Amino acid sequence: MIKNERQYRITKAQAERFSQALRDLRADEDDQHELHPRLRQIQEEALNSQLKDLKDELREYETLKAGRFAFEQLESVSELPRLLIRARIASGLSQRELAGRLGLKEQQVQRYEATNYASASLNRIMKVVSALGVEIDKTVIADVGNISLSAVLSKISAIGLAPEFIRKRLLPRKGGHLISAGDSRVRDSIRVRATVEALANIFSWTPHQLLAGEDLALKSAIEGVRFKRIARANPQRVNAYTVYAHYLALLTIQACAELPIRSIPTDPDQVRGAIESSYGSFSLAAIVNYIWDLGVAVLPLDDPGAFHGACFREDGRNVIVLKQKTSYCSRWAFDCLHEYWHAGQEPDLPERTVLEQDDSSVESLDFPEEKHANSFAVAVLLNGEGQRLAEECLAEARGELRFLKKAVQTIASREGVPVDSLANHLAFRLADEQAINWWGAANSLQNVGNPWKIVRNVFFERANFAKLAEPDRELLAQALTAWEE
Repeated sequence: MIKNERQYRITKAQAERFSQALRDLRADEDDQHELHPRLRQIQEEALNSQLKDLKDELREYETLKAGRFAFEQLESVSELPRLLIRARIASGLSQRELAGRLGLKEQQVQRYEATNYASASLNRIMKVVSALGVEIDKTVIADVGNISLSAVLSKISAIGLAPEFIRKRLLPRKGGHLISAGDSRVRDSIRVRATVEALANIFSWTPHQLLAGEDLALKSAIEGVRFKRIARANPQRVNAYTVYAHYLALLTIQACAELPIRSIPTDPDQVRGAIESSYGSFSLAAIVNYIWDLGVAVLPLDDPGAFHGACFREDGRNVIVLKQKTSYCSRWAFDCLHEYWHAGQEPDLPERTVLEQDDSSVESLDFPEEKHANSFAVAVLLNGEGQRLAEECLAEARGELRFLKKAVQTIASREGVPVDSLANHLAFRLADEQAINWWGAANSLQNVGNPWKIVRNVFFERANFAKLAEPDRELLAQALTAWEE
């Protein structure tokens, strides 16, 4: 949101630069023969989307400056910061003039607005409301001053979420840094009340339940799940994290509502051919972009534990959640295609959930759909030749494990398939058929990178965060930060 004349000038210049970039991209189309047409199209769509967002911001600011401000009834405290900023602009007040009415320095008002009043106390908020002449329903924020953030977080911990997870994923950031539960300066903050509202939305509670003395009850997120494997996990933690991940999936669905939903092919040859035809390569980025092309969102998370993959479907829209704690691109590609298979099953069902807790691929063969998903992923990655290539590797090694690594490299090079995917397939087969652990050798053949970041970059290119309300936008953005950040 544009909040002052300086930001307005900067945004206007940015919009012109994006317009020029679009004109240049279209003018240079004949000279970009090395760039695949689908990639050029994605670039153009991304530029158009960013330009539209900038123009919307400019239009909103110009409308407010003209004094046209349609006041809407305040329903939650999270809406209050935006309302105050819009009311100031529409009333013709600069940040300096508002600061004068409040007896503050201009820089303090700038800081308040830059952080959406994250650190402002209830008393300060009410003075701003009075200075602007805005009438609000005070019952919406009546109990803000009675909130103890540490008490609320203690209750959240009791449902199975680790304190570090709560701090990194559920607490809002203040000035780019995480708010501390023990920070006395945020005890009566409007932002704390907004946090309570956000937590209530995620876990289907009311703010009153969070603030009251009784224990919290959490609905079961894994009832009706089509497939689950949670025997070795903490069921309470898996359940709580799944509720959180499902809420992120719902936000993702909102953020990609404009993407058309297309039928999902499940023939391996057709899928591989479409990926190569559309993107001219068969990389992890190409696989993920192809899946997005079908209207299926791919959400990468970097949190430890709970589960490593899921596929949520709501109102006919699929969201694949990937959560591998590995730097091997081949494993992410396999998981992505594996979950893609689940997304293509029972397409007439408007809602469907698949949840996979761990990475024990051999154990998963007890579930027919998992077996089919594994076979599909291997067929796509190895061009339908997984069985033959595995047998040729074993023959090349003359049945000796010490020669197998070299054999895999030789066969992969000769057949033009990814050596890391072939190594994974062989390690899986040896574990399944002969109880031989060859994963150490397979890992030494992996292409190491940052697959989570690759998938996240595609998410940022495809999802429209402007479709989300401010608290939800912040929650999703926070979920897409690296765990160690």
